[in-house]
Amino acid sequence: MDGNDSKTPVVCSLEVKYDRFIDFITAKPLRGLGTNQKMLERICSDDIGVRDLITQATQNAVGPPEGNKNASKTTDNNVNSRSKRSSPVGNNSQQALRKLRKYRPDLHAEVLAGKLSLHAAKQKGRSPESLALLFLTRLAIT
Repeated sequence: MDGNDSKTPVVCSLEVKYDRFIDFITAKPLRGLGTNQKMLERICSDDIGVRDLITQATQNAVGPPEGNKNASKTTDNNVNSRSKRSSPVGNNSQQALRKLRKYRPDLHAEVLAGKLSLHAAKQKGRSPESLALLFLTRLAIT
């Protein structure tokens, strides 16, 4: 038999680099995953840590893309500017994880470690004592 036997594994040493994780997700196979963000999140729905990493990696920066000269530098209409937001809004797990990561890293760490459910962390984060602590912390920062 020659070296082109169908059982011979094909090795591909292809190096690809992307500036954004979403570009890797959507790129065709061998250069990326060949899917979209929603499908990747569904595939990883059982692992809250992976879902959090996907959300963190694909979260858009605040404001217009870097180098955009046509974007308005002021926001006169909050309704229109918020309607174009691509980050998830509403009462879903992605938003909850993002808010915990931003405002309550202690609860975020407990959720990722499996010590606390996402729902329990959200409830704990809304307790009067917790809200008072958050308010005092923000006053101290400003």
